[in-house]
Amino acid sequence: FIYKSIILNNLFGVDIMNEAVEIAKLRLFLKLVSTADVDYNQDNYGLEPLPDIDFNIRCGNTLVGFASESEFKKAVEAIEPLFAPDIIKDFEDEFNVIAKAFKRFQDVQLIQNLGEDTHIKAKTELQERLKDVNDKLNEYLSSNYGISDRKSQKKKYENWLETHQPFHWFSEFYEILSRGGFDVIIGNPPYVQYTKKMEYELQNYLTFDCKNLYTYCLERSINLLKKSSLFSMIVPISIIGNVRMNICLNFIQNNGNIWFSNFSGDTHPGTLFNGVQQNISIFILERKETRCRNLFTTNFIRFNDGSGEREVLFKSSLFYTQNLISEHYVLKIGDEKSRNIFKIILKNSPDFNSMNFHTNDYLYYHDVVHYWVKSFLEPPFFKRFGEQATVSSHYKKIYCSSKRKEQSVAILGSNLFYLWYISKSNGRDFSKTDILLFPLDFSRIESIPLISSNLKVLGRKYFNDINKNKVRVSYNKKSGNVEYDQFWVEKSKSIPDQIDTVLAQHYGFTEAELDFIINYDIKYRMGKELENYVNGEL
Repeated sequence: FIYKSIILNNLFGVDIMNEAVEIAKLRLFLKLVSTADVDYNQDNYGLEPLPDIDFNIRCGNTLVGFASESEFKKAVEAIEPLFAPDIIKDFEDEFNVIAKAFKRFQDVQLIQNLGEDTHIKAKTELQERLKDVNDKLNEYLSSNYGISDRKSQKKKYENWLETHQPFHWFSEFYEILSRGGFDVIIGNPPYVQYTKKMEYELQNYLTFDCKNLYTYCLERSINLLKKSSLFSMIVPISIIGNVRMNICLNFIQNNGNIWFSNFSGDTHPGTLFNGVQQNISIFILERKETRCRNLFTTNFIRFNDGSGEREVLFKSSLFYTQNLISEHYVLKIGDEKSRNIFKIILKNSPDFNSMNFHTNDYLYYHDVVHYWVKSFLEPPFFKRFGEQATVSSHYKKIYCSSKRKEQSVAILGSNLFYLWYISKSNGRDFSKTDILLFPLDFSRIESIPLISSNLKVLGRKYFNDINKNKVRVSYNKKSGNVEYDQFWVEKSKSIPDQIDTVLAQHYGFTEAELDFIINYDIKYRMGKELENYVNGEL
């Protein structure tokens, strides 16, 4: 009875895929049946009828439709301004009747021996009322999509209904939303880029420029929540590792305290969800009416699937710290040592911008980072069969004055820069912005000859060493045979360690902080090489 009451009165959901809706219903039924005591001497083994949750778990487009009373009123006032008050009043009366019909339908299922006819009658009444009011709401909503008269534009209207599958939260769950909204919302929204080629068009989203469906799901969810509530979703780590997502991040932050748990999605060493190769964040928002806005994060967490680490991950590895927030990014830090290191380096303003952008000198860097940032004084070898050697599309270039090239290669190859990159970015893609935003006072480095000269020597040494350990490989792909240089940067790990020792003088790190930087993520960065890595030497 308790589980049945919870399923009927407390759990609601919407998905655009009908199959997902049916699976969710089945999962709830299986949970309910698993709690029952079977009596083989009674009809139907003593099991009560399963609840009818067709109005709890619904099929529709979460992102298209009237989510709130204010959205609905604006649409009516725009189309029929003179008659809007009367129209809105009629709708509100109907919404109230639907809410009562829905409550009656739920109550009927918790009372035994009422008979199937009572259930069917209550369901039929609710279905008919919902269909009638949703037809009217669809007519108002379709006018925003250029359909002024659904009768004369019947084919266009029917096509719009099929492609957009509007779902009007305000009518479907009126009893909940009229009381302020949902107490808790959880989910795993679609990670899909929003483009003009999609079947349906979205309108009136503050997060529209983020261009991803998951950000729109987050915005809509917050608008469906009570002012004091909880909200949690599994989202790509880009929400705190991509400047484009700042609009969405700020929107969430403005609603209360938030905690981000950040996880690697690489198959090596392991993924949080089987078959999902995606770096993700799981956030929890504590929505408050008071002006309390704190942001907490974990480190970027890696774990090994084969060692059983994933099974105890949430018990042993989730440590949060209050974040250091920039206008450009949120750092993934979950301990005081990381926090102190970033407090030190963030005192420096980004100085890579002061490079001479009119020179013909470049640095080259690989645009994907797994465990090593690869940067070069010269472009690595790349050649297609029958063509001249050229530069791979994965190697990007950035202007750099000749007097700073070796120092810059040293800095980008350092463990400190890797720590910065992993803590700031989406943990996979590497762009020019990641370089330009790195907090480093180049002018101060150049004012101390010993630091400047040591970085120059180590930058050249690092470049020569990774080239010494490279392997030229070839493979066949659809576009033809390709030959290129593959680099094993971990074989040169002792040189980045020396670079960090020099940078520690520049930033003023303690021995403990330097040790943390040198050994950051070393278990996964070095892999099998770690077995042969002792005291900074291979």
